[in-house]
Amino acid sequence: MYSTYAQLSNSPPIPSSEKYQLTYYYQSILCWEYKETMSHPPLDPPPFDPPVIRRCIGTHVRIQNHEALEKVLILTTVLCSVESQLNANYNANQALNSHQEDDSEEDNRGDTSSSSEYMSSSSGTSSGEEDSDSDAGSGNDVNSRAQNGCAPQCRRGNEERNRLKAFWFRRDPIQPPRGVYHRHIIRQSPPQSRPILGATDEEVALKRVSWRCIQACQDNRLSEDFVKEISALQYLSQWRTKEMPNDETHVITADTVMCDEDYLYAVMPFCRETMSHPPLDPPDFDPPVICRCIKTHVRIQNHEGLKEVLILTPVPHEEDDSEEDNRGDTSSSSEYMSSSSGTSSGEEDSDSDAVATMSTAEHRTDMHRNAAGGTRRNRLKAFGLGEIRYNDHGVFTTDILYARVLHKADLYWVATDEEVALKRVSWRCIRACQENRLSEDFVKEISALQYLSQWRTKEMPNDETHVITADTVMCDEDYLYAVMPFCRGGDLCQRVAESERLTEDQSRDWFRQILKGLETLQRARICHRDLSPENVIIMDGTALVIDLGMCLRIPYTNEERYLISAQNPCGKLPHIAPEIYKKLPFDGHAIDVWAAGTVLLFMLTGKRLPNPPLIDRYFEGVELGLSYEATDLLRRIFRLEPNDRLTLQQIQQHPFVTQR
Repeated sequence: MYSTYAQLSNSPPIPSSEKYQLTYYYQSILCWEYKETMSHPPLDPPPFDPPVIRRCIGTHVRIQNHEALEKVLILTTVLCSVESQLNANYNANQALNSHQEDDSEEDNRGDTSSSSEYMSSSSGTSSGEEDSDSDAGSGNDVNSRAQNGCAPQCRRGNEERNRLKAFWFRRDPIQPPRGVYHRHIIRQSPPQSRPILGATDEEVALKRVSWRCIQACQDNRLSEDFVKEISALQYLSQWRTKEMPNDETHVITADTVMCDEDYLYAVMPFCRETMSHPPLDPPDFDPPVICRCIKTHVRIQNHEGLKEVLILTPVPHEEDDSEEDNRGDTSSSSEYMSSSSGTSSGEEDSDSDAVATMSTAEHRTDMHRNAAGGTRRNRLKAFGLGEIRYNDHGVFTTDILYARVLHKADLYWVATDEEVALKRVSWRCIRACQENRLSEDFVKEISALQYLSQWRTKEMPNDETHVITADTVMCDEDYLYAVMPFCRGGDLCQRVAESERLTEDQSRDWFRQILKGLETLQRARICHRDLSPENVIIMDGTALVIDLGMCLRIPYTNEERYLISAQNPCGKLPHIAPEIYKKLPFDGHAIDVWAAGTVLLFMLTGKRLPNPPLIDRYFEGVELGLSYEATDLLRRIFRLEPNDRLTLQQIQQHPFVTQR
């Protein structure tokens, strides 16, 4: 067509009498080209056939080899339609609203040929063993009546009656988060006066939706319709039986659809791999091991004057010690702490106070000397307090103090070259956080730090963890302290702020170390929940993940990881995953992977997400000004569905990370 048009356009001028014919020629060519695509106008999709729905009866029966009565759904041969059930529910609601008790009783009694009579008579829960047995007996009578008198057209003789099918409501701990987990059972006919039910090994999943929700969906004409879904499932099942009887379809179907007065059920295969992990509450950390410390002023070798120090004692801190301190119990160690915590007005008083304090500490050290023996008195440790390097007035006030480790000599204290940071929080703030049930808890943080320290000693004694730990935790009557390594390099946010953004090589180097820290946390079965540039510090060229105040332990059962039940949103808004923002159950690994992606985005661009994106493929079509490998990695991390995101191992093998 294009060549014809070119030839005509290069031809001599056309007389006006022939222009109309030429225009028609062009139009005929165009119509001929698109004739095949325009000959089929769009049509409305044909509806599915109405679903075939069978009545079921909810009751309690006795199952073979089981002592207690069990709740089951007995499948009958009585058919019903969606319209009749919705109309019945509508009439019942109208009768209930108008308080017509007589009419409602007549509705419950109903026609003797309908199965609703039997359903209502057997759906109640029994209050005792005798009542339950009678209820189970009535349930068995229901089955006989349903088959013998309710649907003669569906009766298939005694063989069908003996193969009556039911579904047993199982309440196992592997119950899926959505729907109800059931076990399929069938009826047996032993030579006894009352038939019993025997359980089989077949497991099914019942997807159920209430009639109230179905009515609301149809009234509002929603796109998602459960009735249409089961119609499609039955249509697909029939088509598969006819067209692909021996082939694998890789599409789930539902051969049985049933209903009672309240719900519509679709019986589908039970997928243990995807449905056997319901969300669980995260397990608690062990209580932290806290030692008492004494704040006083002492003389340090080669230093003039007195220095404020915290002397660590081997006296353990009990839970009620802080309350006893406030009450002024003289029998506790607070007696020694309070007697030595004041600042002296003169050098002689300070010296005597320091001597008294050291004597008290040494006396108590002798009292609490461990079984290992040794001269613990000569190894008494203290921390010389310096200036406050950092103060955070967020959820609670946190002070980071610079300190130098001191050791006790015979007559004086000796300063070492070891520098540490003391993270302290007042008992008043800790109590307020626990009373208000805040997500960030300093006590939980030091419990996690100690747990991680013990795990590292056992599992990774010689490897770099890239996660900060705290081997020493101590307290006085005012503060709780965690002793951590002192990092002079600042945090990652300060590094990016110096140059607005990092190069891809610099970002890659820091990102690898952050991934190492996440690998340590995942191996220790911990999710951070608050990973951000502010919580990655630099120490001697090494990135360390810090601030475990919001971390959670990931629930495991038999080495299988479970989802964590929904928690209150926490963390910094630009760095939290969408499922945390929407208060959904979440995978502890997936949310930390998302946060690591936000940190990488911040390093590469110097920008943060304003809010967690709630649409999938948020960065598709967005030009970030980065290399193909970096853009591809970010796009594959920022996926709305956690199962679609890259795992930590896949990120470590991505070309952007492995590039040298």
